[in-house]
Amino acid sequence: MFNKKMLLATAILACSMSSVAMASDLELHGYAKTGVMVDSELNSVGTNAPDGLLRSRASYNGTTLDVPANQFELVGTKKFSSDNGAQGRLDFRLEYGNRTDGAYDYYSSSGGEGKQNFFELKEAYVTLEKLDFLPKDSSVWAGRKFYGRDSGALTGEFWKQSSGVGFGYDTNKFSMALVGADLVKAPDNSDANGNDSGKEQTAFVLDTRIKNIKVPGGNVELQVNLYTQKNAKTANELNNSEAADSGLGLGITYNIDGYYGVKKGWSKAGLAYGKGLGGSAKGLNFGSWLDGDFEDSKSILATTYGMVNLTDKLQVGTEVTLHNAEKVFGADDINRFGITVNPSYKITKNLRMTAEAAFTTETYKNSGADLDNATTSLTLAPVITMNNDFYGRPQIKPFITFVDVDAKGSSKWAGYDGKGSGTFAGVVAEVWF
Repeated sequence: MFNKKMLLATAILACSMSSVAMASDLELHGYAKTGVMVDSELNSVGTNAPDGLLRSRASYNGTTLDVPANQFELVGTKKFSSDNGAQGRLDFRLEYGNRTDGAYDYYSSSGGEGKQNFFELKEAYVTLEKLDFLPKDSSVWAGRKFYGRDSGALTGEFWKQSSGVGFGYDTNKFSMALVGADLVKAPDNSDANGNDSGKEQTAFVLDTRIKNIKVPGGNVELQVNLYTQKNAKTANELNNSEAADSGLGLGITYNIDGYYGVKKGWSKAGLAYGKGLGGSAKGLNFGSWLDGDFEDSKSILATTYGMVNLTDKLQVGTEVTLHNAEKVFGADDINRFGITVNPSYKITKNLRMTAEAAFTTETYKNSGADLDNATTSLTLAPVITMNNDFYGRPQIKPFITFVDVDAKGSSKWAGYDGKGSGTFAGVVAEVWF
């Protein structure tokens, strides 16, 4: 099966490349990341390795440790035009990757996303614009799409997204989309929420946004998400709470001019609230974030991040996140705080030195286990690159990372109880094109 998928991927890629020569209106872009990492005893490190917990805890900090074995994305856009002035395009995203966590995702019922080695059509949607019956700046779309995503600058953690299959309407000031996501069945033939019927459940979100509201120092986006899901029975109800079949998400995003007022940079801040079906999803997340929410589930998240050019050679990225959730992920209460700082110094045109310091605290409380965890990590890495900018790619990054975990309480649910530290080394190659 794996060989068949690789042959299919090769064939699609070859066809895409050949079509580039025939049509200038087909654009191809992509992303690739690959790397290797070992512990202090030169053992390869993965999620299931002895030091896997240190790796997983450090990933909360946005360290280099959160590295997939291999990931390749090919993103294409085919444009269309007509004599009456209407325009359209087809966007698609092909992805190959190796997974080591065995996680199961939502998005569709194809089942492919749950495999450790997978090749997937992640996006495929059609957009139409400049239609004669709609305002000039408007467009409509339909298909499978990563819709409205936003993630931390350093951790890469998506705190806002409504990805799935659906359709929507967009303008520069307003957007609305109805998106559905199916639960992919787990190996025991039950769904990811433990639905007794064994049937796949489909959740829907109505995502509404008012955008580009001018305010002092930048602009603001307001967002309201309405969630619904039928057959929401869960296998393990928490404190006699009833499973949620609806939910609400509220959010505001502040796109700040410069780095908190400093012109040479950029920054943003976000605040999200969710309840019910939007509880564990931080209010504004959808798809793989939905996980056994209850009617009294709720969460609130605040985040801010950005990058500043302090000098011509010194750039610094920062990220701070606060997250509180109740009655989610099998816990009565979860509290997280994380801060990450990443300075980068340009040595030559093709070499820069980067360091990353991160600190995360997390408390997890329920009747079965309590966790009070603090994770500290420090990464040092010379970066060999064609462009020494903070976001310059392609790059090859050898690194060494020190991680220290201090866990108090009954944290055996995570496979770890007590204190521990470890040193890791490796190299990561990354390219955007």
